[in-house]
Amino acid sequence: MKNGREAQGTRCSRVWRRLTEHRSVGRIAVGTTAAVLWSSVTLAAATPTSGAAPTASPSVGDAHPLPAVGQATNTVSDDGRMRAGAAPRYVDNGDGTILDQDTGLMWEKKVSLDRMGSRENLHDADNCYPWHGACASGGAGCGTNADCGVNGPCESDDCQTPMPNGLTIFMWVAQLNSARFAGYNDWRVPNVKELQSLIDYGVVKPAVSAAFNGLGKTPCASLADAACSATKSDHYWSSTTLVPTADGAWVVNFANGIIVFQVKTEPNYVRAVRGGL
Repeated sequence: MKNGREAQGTRCSRVWRRLTEHRSVGRIAVGTTAAVLWSSVTLAAATPTSGAAPTASPSVGDAHPLPAVGQATNTVSDDGRMRAGAAPRYVDNGDGTILDQDTGLMWEKKVSLDRMGSRENLHDADNCYPWHGACASGGAGCGTNADCGVNGPCESDDCQTPMPNGLTIFMWVAQLNSARFAGYNDWRVPNVKELQSLIDYGVVKPAVSAAFNGLGKTPCASLADAACSATKSDHYWSSTTLVPTADGAWVVNFANGIIVFQVKTEPNYVRAVRGGL
């Protein structure tokens, strides 16, 4: 069912027109943020110039710095020179999870990046799901059966399974919790800021650090192997709904670190997180 994206085309185009009626939101979301507020981050493929990184200054009070963006290449006055923020400190726990020691968040590992999704393997990096489905009676949007009440169940298709037996991202994470993945039952879909914290702006395709991209060109399926970790160079869902419309939600593109919105019926990839509450 890898053609699940194409099957959504007509429905997505109708909702997209509604979304883009909110013009100020739409313009920012599709990539013109730089016209409003610059950052010091240069695209990863920029040509370096000379210059040494400045000496680090003491921290202010007891504040914890935001994560560093990952750039070390120095162009003119950009973050490759300043290198502000805390360097990522990831620990593979050997149980299918990765701990971010800076944020305290524990992340699910993804494996088996081989362009073949698997309904049976909830951690397959090729699996993709919509944000919501539709209630069997009335067709209202839903994330789980509980959203439908007497109008349920919540029906969906995904990249692995056709309608009505597919999963939404919230059904998927519920299965992780039912299975007590890594001994926990409080897994959830990350919000957009949590998801953005994984971006390494010093690399692309995927734009993540090695802890989340240890596969190289050899797919593997062992959650216990620290070298076996994957990130699809594509869009990952956050749990953050687009305001003022509820038809879309924010996604992070891990090919290049861009954050955009998409309609909730579109299938995308997802990575679970726990902690931070």
